Amino acid sequence: MNWTLYLIIWGVLALGVLALAMYRKQIANAENDSLQLSGDGSGIEVQKAISEKLKAIDKWGKVLTIVLVVLGVILAGAYGYAGWEQGMKVPG
Repeated sequence: MNWTLYLIIWGVLALGVLALAMYRKQIANAENDSLQLSGDGSGIEVQKAISEKLKAIDKWGKVLTIVLVVLGVILAGAYGYAGWEQGMKVPG
């Protein structure tokens, strides 16, 4: 069985998860962890927007990571099963 296509799909998904993590880090760098009590309040709205973006990114990051792990386990199991089947064949 040719595993190349399956491994390419898994690799692209892994790169997608990595890219999403780097994007999240970039967005999180703009976040201000201190509480702003003075000013016109525009800083609060910016922080709310950043918080909402981070929540969405976190949701998709969790979903894609779970899909990546499940797909990896399935591929590893299928590869192991294929190897076991190949080992069970009687030569001749």
